[in-house]
Amino acid sequence: MLTLAEAAQETGLTKPAIFKSIKNGKISASKDARGQWMIDPAELFRVYAPVSKKETVEPQTANLSLLLKLKELETKLDVTDQRLLDKDREIDDLKAQRDHWRIQAEQITRLLTDGREHEKKKKLGIWAWLLGNS
Repeated sequence: MLTLAEAAQETGLTKPAIFKSIKNGKISASKDARGQWMIDPAELFRVYAPVSKKETVEPQTANLSLLLKLKELETKLDVTDQRLLDKDREIDDLKAQRDHWRIQAEQITRLLTDGREHEKKKKLGIWAWLLGNS
């Protein structure tokens, strides 16, 4: 036999909730010599599930919640991976543009440098001509 407090603890309910069930006739109970309510466990568990059974249901709910959170995180990870791929493509495009402009700059520099050297030779040629060293 269980006291009111023990019955409440076994079911995860409060003592007033168990007492209300007794008064409403949901569960039967009797008083002992000291006036405490005594409840037969079979009678209690006929109406209310023991705490251990309730705990097995809660982890399933928790597992469902964790699965939903995991799915949400997987979706976020997929989006992040896609953004990284887009950034990598953009970086590759920028590198290709940079290399193109570097080649263009080198060609322009080479053309300008060749022209200056040609003019230097002409100037030296003129000086040589004036000095009669042609």
